[in-house]
Amino acid sequence: MCYYIEIRLPVKHHNNITQHNSCLLEHSLNFSVKLQALGIMNFFAKRILFLGAHPDDIELGCGAFLHHILPHSEVRCVTLSGNHKNPELKNIVQEHLTSLSVLGVLREQIIIERFETRKLPQQRQEVLEYLFQQGLDFKPDMVFVHTKSDIHQDHNVVTEEALRAFRGTTILGFDVIRSSYGFFPPLLGGGG
Repeated sequence: MCYYIEIRLPVKHHNNITQHNSCLLEHSLNFSVKLQALGIMNFFAKRILFLGAHPDDIELGCGAFLHHILPHSEVRCVTLSGNHKNPELKNIVQEHLTSLSVLGVLREQIIIERFETRKLPQQRQEVLEYLFQQGLDFKPDMVFVHTKSDIHQDHNVVTEEALRAFRGTTILGFDVIRSSYGFFPPLLGGGG
């Protein structure tokens, strides 16, 4: 049986990924404790694949959950584009690796591919074939990917092709706050 579920967790957005590391870790620990206290978090999957279009998508979208399940599951984090051609993002890949490391992900559990940012719609077939190969190589029990309500063209392609590549596998969607339409929790509004 295959499920697609969207996970919407309120997490503060920071412009600098490195500054965001401590917020993610603190949020993760608080979130995990609350779920365990409520008897909600009895989640275990043997192999979990996390997919993001760009550096920081996985950390911002489901970093707390990723940190929580690391001791219980084998994970692989795949980022399809390292934003290699953007001169303003010289340190983005290193910041991505540092953020995942702070969450507890080992370097050998991280793959950063060289698909071109904002060109994934033109590379749709290649993305599908790549994801299909990830499925054959890693054999995930569960996949985390961008939510279907995400409006970024690259995020959208990764999600659509993941739904095709991982048919028969449980797929969970996560929000990346800056590009998910309709994600406006009061927590982020500054008031109330």
